[in-house]
This record gives sequence, C-alpha cells and structure tokens, in this order.
Amino acid sequence: MLVVLIIVYSVKARAREIERLDSLWKIPFATLRKVTHKQSSFTSNLSEASSKNIELKTETEKMCFFYYGKEALMGFKHQAILKYEKFVNEEFRKMRQLEHDSVNRFFGVSMDSGLTYTLWRYCARGTLQDVIIRGSLPMDSVFIQSMLIDLASGLLFLHDSFIKVHGRLTSLVCVVDDRWQVKISYYGLTYLKELEMPSSEELLWTAPEIIRGEVDQMGTQEGDVYSFAIIASELITKKTAWDMDNRKESAEDPRHRHSMKKVKQLLSSLQNGRRKNLMDHVVNTLENYASSLESEVEERMKELVAEKKKSDLLLYRMLPREVADRLKMGQNVEPESYDSVTVFFSDVVGFTTLASKGSPMQVVTLLNDLYTLFDGTISKHDVYKVILLQIIRCREEKNRSSVWRTVAVKNFETIFMGMLVSKVETIGDGYLCVSGLPKRNGLEHIKAICDLSLELLSGLRGFRVHHLPHEQVNIRVGVHSGPVVAGVVGLTMPRYCLFGDTVNTASRMESNGKPASVHMSSDARKLLNQTYPGYNTECRGEVIIKGKGVMETYWLLGRDQVQNNSA
Repeated sequence: MLVVLIIVYSVKARAREIERLDSLWKIPFATLRKVTHKQSSFTSNLSEASSKNIELKTETEKMCFFYYGKEALMGFKHQAILKYEKFVNEEFRKMRQLEHDSVNRFFGVSMDSGLTYTLWRYCARGTLQDVIIRGSLPMDSVFIQSMLIDLASGLLFLHDSFIKVHGRLTSLVCVVDDRWQVKISYYGLTYLKELEMPSSEELLWTAPEIIRGEVDQMGTQEGDVYSFAIIASELITKKTAWDMDNRKESAEDPRHRHSMKKVKQLLSSLQNGRRKNLMDHVVNTLENYASSLESEVEERMKELVAEKKKSDLLLYRMLPREVADRLKMGQNVEPESYDSVTVFFSDVVGFTTLASKGSPMQVVTLLNDLYTLFDGTISKHDVYKVILLQIIRCREEKNRSSVWRTVAVKNFETIFMGMLVSKVETIGDGYLCVSGLPKRNGLEHIKAICDLSLELLSGLRGFRVHHLPHEQVNIRVGVHSGPVVAGVVGLTMPRYCLFGDTVNTASRMESNGKPASVHMSSDARKLLNQTYPGYNTECRGEVIIKGKGVMETYWLLGRDQVQNNSA
C-alpha cells in the first residue's frame, strides 16, 4: 500500500512539475506589449543599446517585437494553429531549458491571439543579415572569424542536443547581441516546421538534396553545414552568396561536406589554439582609432598654431600690437586722445611722370622696392606706419559754424557721427607715419620723426629704379606736432585711423615743401628746439598754406656733429 501511495504521489508531483514547466513557455498574448516608436518609459533592466534599438524596430510580415515584463522579445509569426500535444509540449519544455552562449534563449509560445508567436530574446544589433547589410562597423578578419566560431559553436551544440538538426538555418534567424556575439534562433519547433513550408527566400540557404526531396524535408546535419557555408560566404563577401554566373556546384553532394565538428576545428585552427575575445578586439580597434585620431588632432593643432602665428604676424603689420591683441580678445577699442604726437608725411616727387615711363608691373616693383627701403628704416625707430593712406576732409557742425577737419585713415568704412564726408583723395605714393601712439613715449616722438626723415633722405641718395637707372627718386617730407585722436574704424576689416587737424597740417607741410627736403611747422620746430636742441633748422619764412592762411615754417637741415656722434 505504501508503495502505491509513493507511486501516486510521484506521478502527481511529476504532473504538477510538468504543468509548472508548461506554464513557463505558455505566454498569454495579453501579457505582451507590442513595441511602438512612442514608447520610451521601458528602460529599466534593459541595456541602453537594447532599449533604444528595439524602439527603432518595425513589425514585418514574419517578425514583430514585444515587451514581456522586463524582457525585450522578438516574435516569429506562424499561420499554423498549434495543438497541445504531448510531444509538442515536451519539445517546448526542453527548448525553454536550453542554455548556451551561442544559442538564443527560447522564451515560449503565444497562441491566443489568432496567430501563433514563437518568442525569443531580443538582441540589440538585430539579425546577422541586418549587420551585413548595414555595414555600420568595418568587419575585419577577426570579426568574421569570431562570428563564424560563435555560429559553429551554437550549431554544434544543437547537433549534440535533443534538437539534432536546425533545418531552417539562415542569416535571418541568427542574431547579434550588444557584445557582437552571434546566437542561433528558430531551432526546434518541429511540429510548426512540418505544418509550414519554407519560403522561397529561405530556400536560398537550403541544401540542394533537401530541395530535391532526396532526404528528410525537416533537414539534416549535412544540410545545416551547407546553410552554415552560405552564411559564411555572406560574412566574407558582405553580399549575397548567389552569384548566378560564377557560383560553383561542388557542394551539391552531401558526402563532400565536412561535419560541423570538423568545421569548428578548422575555424579554431585559424586562431592558433587561442580563443580571441571579440570585445577585446573591438576595444583594441577603438583604441587604435582613438590613438590615430589623437595624432591627427595633434598634427592639425600644430598646423593651426603655425597658421595662427602667420595671421598674427600679418595682423601686427596692419594694426598696432596693443590694438590687435584687444581685437583678438573680442574687446572694443575705444577712440583715444593723444595730447602730443608728431606726424610724418612724404610723397614721391614726380611720381606720375615716373609711372608713365614704365609698365604697371614695373611701377609695382618700384613702389615695392621703395617701401621696402622705408620699412627697413622705420623699424629702427619708435614710429608707427599707416599703410594705405587716404585723406578724408570732413566738415563738423560746431556752434552753428562749419569747421573743416582732415583725418588720415587706412580704409574708409565708417566715419564718426556728426561728420559729413566731402572728398576722398587716395595717394598711391604717399606715406604716413606717426610717433607717440599708440604707445606714448613722452616727447621723444619729435626726435624719432626727425631722425626718420633725415635717414630716409640719406638712404634715397643710393636708391635706383631698375627700369630707369639714371632717374633719381626724391621725396617731399612734411612734419607737424600736435594732438590727435586715434581709433579703430570698421567692422569687417577694422582699420586704425588718425583724426585731427594735426594730420591736415602735416599734409600741408608736405605738399608745400621741396624735393629732398624736410618741411616742418613752427610747432614741431619749437618742440624740437626745447627738447632736443642739437638739430639744425632754417627758417623758411611766412608761407601761405591752403586752409591755414599764413604760417611760419622751417627746414630741417640735419644734426650737429656732436649729436650725430652721441646718437
């Protein structure tokens, strides 16, 4: 009697266990939530890649995607109506318990929605065919080899398990997880596969003897090896393996195909007995890429620094260093008043006649040689050169009367409010220098300009024109001291400009001077005698100056011998 009770208890316990195991793979459709593009709250316990990628998936004719609790699943659709039969239930129970790194986990079946869904764990990178078609990551030999070994390992595991044969192996049922590991899905399902004929697309991976009906239509292990070879060719060529013009038919005879065990051995031999971790290879690839990127960035930075030095050098030639540095930092340069500076004007005597005796290129060469001489001389003195000279005479309304002002600018873009532009004269051979700004130097500016003037006249005695070797180039020089306002004018191409009557007076000194002479105002001469009495000057007398009336002016003749020796 006790034995009978034990047997009855064991049978009931076994039945309860089977019922419990069956409840694991029987999944009510109501517990599934279809993935929509608007769902974003489901992220807990899912990797970031999985949660984002599954929301990008769209339902197809044969596949859809679900959330089941905290799991993301992919479901294969089946039109066949599944019956709860003993051998079917037993297969699903065993499939539910299969565990292998290269075999995708089977979750169960849903049959209460009009369609039958077989449900498998969702892998973030999609099917192997998706990976091949997208080509989002360059697959080198290590990637391909690792994926083929994963595929071979999973298929060998299935051959050695109760499954025995996959029968429908394609790149569409092989999935890739977020660690780039290949896993095989759609194994087992014997009853469903018997009821459903493979599609014409699936037959591309099916062995010829199975298509011709020479062997079991559910597939053979040799047929799985053939399907594996088709997938391998897809990975290696990254395109369809069915090149109808060049394909070989040597795989028609199943006896000529290796077993899956032999295939895995051949693949493992490529690694010299060592199993390479694909994620390590991915990390190494990214590190190498980052290293090359760092080298490229470093090289580009060197080029950038070199170009910045060139641009800074050009900028410092166009603007005073103090002004250029403030503009580079995005700061505004406010107009600044200078109580005492000395302005230098020069003009080539008879330049129009000289220019008419040569071609435009020869004139450019003449000016370039001349200004190179000037620039070399200026660099020895505390003098700032205004490059492209334009004289702008403006009328300023002041106390209901018109007061004419002259400003010297390098480019006409903007004039301060309250000034009406009347006339612009561009002097191609003119030269303007100023000392005492933007860096104040006390009263040394008068000495700097006088020394510059005398040295330029001395240097021109040995200057010769290439295309007119017998012509002597002479300049007129005008000098005046007084207050000016300096500021930056323009936004697109800012220019450092001088404003004030001092500029106009210096210009008039030059235009009323004589060749090879330095013509200076009484203000400049007075400042020179008070601060540096070692210079020789000669009174010219009273001269009628346009816009100024009668002015007493002087010639700068040179320096005393003692002064020259001390200098």
